[in-house]
Amino acid sequence: MDRSTADRLRSDVGSHQPSQHWQGERLQQAQTVVARFPRPSSAVIPLLHEAQDRDGAIGVEAVESIAALTGERPLDVWEVVSFYTMFRTGEVPNHVLSVCTNIACWLRGGIELHEALSRAVAEGVLVEEVECLGACGGAPVVAVNGRYVENVALRGSEEVMAWLEGELK
Repeated sequence: MDRSTADRLRSDVGSHQPSQHWQGERLQQAQTVVARFPRPSSAVIPLLHEAQDRDGAIGVEAVESIAALTGERPLDVWEVVSFYTMFRTGEVPNHVLSVCTNIACWLRGGIELHEALSRAVAEGVLVEEVECLGACGGAPVVAVNGRYVENVALRGSEEVMAWLEGELK
């Protein structure tokens, strides 16, 4: 992040308005999300999910708009983005494979699964290691573009490639 962007994110509450990107129907939808919560700041994470679903990643405009809608400082919203592994700020991949490597998945081969998928993927596919997907009973778990696939047991690169082709269709 360059210095001017960082300075913009540090600015005070109330100094931002939703960007042009967040006008019309999108602004109305965001205001509806904020209205569902007793405190506007509680809507930060749902709004970040909406922004990422729509744009593929979280950008500065989204952070500033969400800050304006929730009464938070842009820096506070950016801290949420940077804390959670589920939010992306970089290039938008075609597909995202989130491999859980927390204790239940680790015990059932999550680390090896992450390594096998990382070696096998094609360009445009992001393989990320995540702490927990909350589906420990189905370990190891991979979220394929947000859709959970449980009990993933892959052996050998051919099996990994066949599985990926089936899951990414």
